[in-house]
Amino acid sequence: MSSNKYVKPVLLIFLFLCFIRSYSQYSLLSMVLKKNQVGKEFSFDSSSKENGFDKTYIKYLGDIKCTSVKSLKFLTYSHIWGKNKHTTGILFVFGSDNKFLGKYHLGGSGDLPKRIEGPYLLFTNGDKSTCSRGLSTKIDFSKGLLDEIFIKCKGSSGDIYTLSKDE
Repeated sequence: MSSNKYVKPVLLIFLFLCFIRSYSQYSLLSMVLKKNQVGKEFSFDSSSKENGFDKTYIKYLGDIKCTSVKSLKFLTYSHIWGKNKHTTGILFVFGSDNKFLGKYHLGGSGDLPKRIEGPYLLFTNGDKSTCSRGLSTKIDFSKGLLDEIFIKCKGSSGDIYTLSKDE
């Protein structure tokens, strides 16, 4: 029963750290959006002796004109951390007013799209050793955000990623 008195403070600390990480993430994304440099990758190094390796790479891919909103702005977010250099890949979507609309958690940084071609976001398997290297996926965003996206891996198989509107 005495361990319960530690649950609330530990939970509050955890939530605070999540908020700080999220705030930092969105401030970096906002900074990249304001620079408005399509295709340029920005890197942010938070590595330290205490926390180890911790780098973030953000690239503004550009925008796609669509019918539901003026345009959608796409940013790739790659976070690499730890001794084994684990990766996280997230595709962020903002409106023409730079307001957050949603994100797709895509797994590793090798899952991120490479570029925009017209109304399509282009995904290739060049960085994924477990998938067919010549296979690519084009996803049409001309009608607006999609609740789910499907990225091919081998033949007609692949992965489905769901849109999250949580910041």
